[in-house]
Amino acid sequence: MKSKKKVLYLITLLTISLLSSIVSTDIKINLDLIEKTQIPIKQSGFWDLTGNPIYIDDLATGVGAHNWTWAEAQPWCSGSGNWTDPYVIENVTINAQYSGNCIEIKNSDTYFIVRNCSLYNSGSSWENTGIKLDNVDSGKIINNDCSNNFHGIYLSSCNNNTLLGNTASNNNFYGIYLDFECVNNTLSGNIANYNYYGIYLSWYCDNNTLLGNTASNNYNYGISIESYCDNNTLSGNTANNNDYGISLYGGSNNRLSANSMNYCGISLYGSLVEMVSHSIDKTNLVNNKPVYYYANEMGLKSSNFTNAGQIILINCTNSIISGLNFSDGTTGIYLGYSNNNTLSGNSASNNGYTGIHLYNSDNNTISGNTANNNDYGIFLNWYCDNNTLLGNIANNNGYGINLESYCDNNSLSGNTANNKDYGIYLGWNCDNNTLSGNTASNNYFAGISLSGGSNNKLSMNSMNFCGISLYGSLVEMVSHSIDKTNLVNNKPVYDYANEIGLESSNFTNAGQIILINCTNSIISELNISEGSGIYLYYCVNNTLSGNIANNNQYGIYLWDSDNNTLSGNIACNNGDYGICLGWNCDNNTLSGNIANNNGNYGINLDFECVNNRILGNNVSYNNNLGISLSMDCDNNTLSGNTASNNNFYGIYLWGSDNNTLSGNTVNSNYRGIYLEYSNYNTLSGNTVNSNYKGINLDYSNYNTLSGNLLNFCGISLYGLLVEMASHSIDDTNLVNNKPVYYYVNETGLESSNFTNAGQIILINCNNSIISELNISDCTAGMFLGYSNNNTLSGNILSNSYYGIWLDSTSNYNLIFLNHFINNMIEAVDDGVNNKWDNGTIGNYWDYYYGVDANFDGIGDTPYIISGTAGSQDNFPIYRDDTAPVITINFPFFISIFGLNAPNYIISIDELDLDTIWYTLDGGETIYIITSLTGTFNQTAWEALSEGRITIRFYANDTYGNIGFKDVEVIIAIPEDLDEGPIISFGYYYMLFTFITILSLIILEKQKKK
Repeated sequence: MKSKKKVLYLITLLTISLLSSIVSTDIKINLDLIEKTQIPIKQSGFWDLTGNPIYIDDLATGVGAHNWTWAEAQPWCSGSGNWTDPYVIENVTINAQYSGNCIEIKNSDTYFIVRNCSLYNSGSSWENTGIKLDNVDSGKIINNDCSNNFHGIYLSSCNNNTLLGNTASNNNFYGIYLDFECVNNTLSGNIANYNYYGIYLSWYCDNNTLLGNTASNNYNYGISIESYCDNNTLSGNTANNNDYGISLYGGSNNRLSANSMNYCGISLYGSLVEMVSHSIDKTNLVNNKPVYYYANEMGLKSSNFTNAGQIILINCTNSIISGLNFSDGTTGIYLGYSNNNTLSGNSASNNGYTGIHLYNSDNNTISGNTANNNDYGIFLNWYCDNNTLLGNIANNNGYGINLESYCDNNSLSGNTANNKDYGIYLGWNCDNNTLSGNTASNNYFAGISLSGGSNNKLSMNSMNFCGISLYGSLVEMVSHSIDKTNLVNNKPVYDYANEIGLESSNFTNAGQIILINCTNSIISELNISEGSGIYLYYCVNNTLSGNIANNNQYGIYLWDSDNNTLSGNIACNNGDYGICLGWNCDNNTLSGNIANNNGNYGINLDFECVNNRILGNNVSYNNNLGISLSMDCDNNTLSGNTASNNNFYGIYLWGSDNNTLSGNTVNSNYRGIYLEYSNYNTLSGNTVNSNYKGINLDYSNYNTLSGNLLNFCGISLYGLLVEMASHSIDDTNLVNNKPVYYYVNETGLESSNFTNAGQIILINCNNSIISELNISDCTAGMFLGYSNNNTLSGNILSNSYYGIWLDSTSNYNLIFLNHFINNMIEAVDDGVNNKWDNGTIGNYWDYYYGVDANFDGIGDTPYIISGTAGSQDNFPIYRDDTAPVITINFPFFISIFGLNAPNYIISIDELDLDTIWYTLDGGETIYIITSLTGTFNQTAWEALSEGRITIRFYANDTYGNIGFKDVEVIIAIPEDLDEGPIISFGYYYMLFTFITILSLIILEKQKKK
């Protein structure tokens, strides 16, 4: 039977081998046939010109001029430059290595062809491209791959050129760019995908033909025809999945036919004359449905829009668009310069830009439409007047309903705009509009925003989890009418203008409070949460105390308001700011407020807020900053505040001068107190603990630091010499209760200048010696800026973020015999010619992972220093901190022995083994051994008592590390025996194992017989 199986096995192997041979032969025959029948596509050679871009200027003359005569002599160029025999550059690969253009041709009217080239990695400046033509006529760019550049193909002032079958994808900005007076060019069959713009024509690019191109998945426009670009023809192009498929922005008489757009569409902008001049027929498709573009029409009806993918009406009147669905385009319905039309019951959702868009269109009625999930649900801009928006639903848009730029006297009633950034937004110079009975809930910034217009009337609007926001001049703000029928969370909005002496009784059950130009009022003990909080605009001498303003966009917001007192308020968990003073808020006092867990800042002062007092507030656990002063917020006092556990900065000053920060507690932030471009500030007596950087002075001048207590962090500086050397930082500043030594313009400092240092900062200090110091738990133990020829030796630098940091301006320093222990980054060297060893010995690095094979105490490979200098310690001190590892192979655990001392067998894992010993009596007596096997000392063994004893083996290495291992055994002496070993369980186990193995061997031999 076994022999039959073997025969079958051999037959199977032979069959498989034969089949493999047949298949292999068949494949070879087929491949040979394919190779013989293929027609070679490229007849010329191939050239890799990486790092050697092609530059041709046909007006260049003289020796070495790179004109066409020069190019003709190059191996990659053929032809003679006439119509029947053009110059040909083909089969060239150029990696520009992120510098300049790959191929640039300029000032040429010679016939030429560039084809089958691969051109990538151009430079990153504006005009760097794969192929650039400048003032060129009669060229042909065919079948090139111009991807992964800044621009793919760029033409400037070029006429009568042909771009055919090129790929220009994944470029940083334009795929194909025609810029300034590019006329009569033909772009056909090109692919421009995954760029910022696909194909872009700008500034007097006329009479061009774009035929059968693909411009899809671009971030912004697929194909864009921009300012003063006229009489262009776009036909049969595909532009899918762009924000805008095809954009006509400012040109005239452009013709669009048979273009296909999915998940985008057509957008128009310009004067009436420009917009009505275009030819856009129904062969253009959005999501396989026709685009209806009508100009100068009257009385259009639904029958004129059968199965519409997009509708564009220019200068059309008295038309009705009803009951249609426009989704997944750029703009569903667009009315430009069109009046007295009715749009009702349409669905215009999921468009990349707008659902319904009116431009310079008046007296239209937009009712009962649904416009969800667009950037703008319903958008009226630029002189759209007297329109009626009634009962529309515009949810989940960036802006639900947006009126922008001189849109006046419109009526918005009964609309719903929920769940995104702004529900209803009235922007710049939108006046005399009426908003009534609208619902705008769960919007992030505001339910209704009035930003820059005047005389708008709001009544009976309902907002939940959001409210009303205002922006504008005092005259504009006081002109609005916002009555108490407007509700936030079913509670009234109180909007008061020009009032004096308001009290709590004026704010009964308030959902939101807005005061404009109000004085001497008191707002206290109110809960204004889940909406839009408390707003004061142009208000003076008011008191806000004991209020709760949580879970709003802004908790408490002051704009151009002075001499107000905010005390004991709670403003937490707001989307942006807890308490914000914006734009010229002066002489206010904020004390004892709590502003925690806000989405951005706890307390924010922004733009010329001066002479304010920020006292004793708690601003912690905010997503960005605790307290922020920015843009000329000067002469403020911040004292006694707690700013802890904020994700970025505890206290942050940007461009703000002459502020006093004293007695603040700033713990466990990413950065504690951070000054940037801020001068003449005083920081004293602050407690700054456990921040990545404690006090940070960046590009700031003449700040004074004294008496600040820093633990587990320190002081850091950055900037020019004049900035870093300008500060006053004395040694009353302590890091871990040890002084900070900040020296400027010193020479020859010695260790006595750094007694018990907590941190050392040297600015423009030379020829100094810093030695024998122990600095730990700091941001940077030692920082040297603009400091040269110093010696740092014999110091211990531990548990800091940086042990030593040499700025890029610090050179020729010598650092050796220091110990770097457990720092996040042991050292940084950004300077020049700093030495990290003295030629024979360097420093100890506890993160050094090399070896010391010859046991000379020096690591065999250098230690690489972090930083731009590329420095290294060539002689790192090697110290093995790992103890030897001992394994006891015998005796076994709980083995039983008599009076005869047993044997031992051990093994030790250690390259640098020094001494081995054992103890039997708890460590009182040691027995040094020289072998890993042997017998325990008989005399010592006999002296032991019966029962369980612990045997401990020790081993140390040449670096002094000691390891040990224990085993417990039993001494038991039978009454009828005076001496001799008792067979232990271990012996029985070994005997049993031996017998088992022997039995298996005998059985196996019998089977073979």
